[in-house]
Amino acid sequence: LNSSIGFGLDSDQWIRSFSSSRFCMVIRGDEPSSRSLLRAVKLGCIPVIVSNLLPMYAPTFKSSINIRDFTVIIDETEFLENPVEVILERLNRMEWEEVKAKMKWLELAQRLVVPEHPESLFVPALMYEMQMARETSLVKNQTELAL
Repeated sequence: LNSSIGFGLDSDQWIRSFSSSRFCMVIRGDEPSSRSLLRAVKLGCIPVIVSNLLPMYAPTFKSSINIRDFTVIIDETEFLENPVEVILERLNRMEWEEVKAKMKWLELAQRLVVPEHPESLFVPALMYEMQMARETSLVKNQTELAL
């Protein structure tokens, strides 16, 4: 099977380029979420998110990790005005310590969201998220009853 991902690149070349990058673009499509976020995390590449909605709608395990700790988020409106300048300015402004911190958080994100990771925390994180959702729901129900 010969498949292509974007502009005629064969999939093997695309994966090699993606996985050897320090930063990977994550641009929302028709929906707020994007599979490229998980792909970037899996490959150990800091996601550069161009979406105002993705951080709200797709924060995997939001009780366990903050999406802003391992990503760079670019405002859509600013991006559309001057894409190259906005991204280069934001990435060039980052200190090396910030990049290293995001890489460290990215390592944790990999363990949280990649079930096949050798040191996966996927199941414990999923259980914790379920517990937090249940507790949040209970608090909400008790608050509604009190009103």
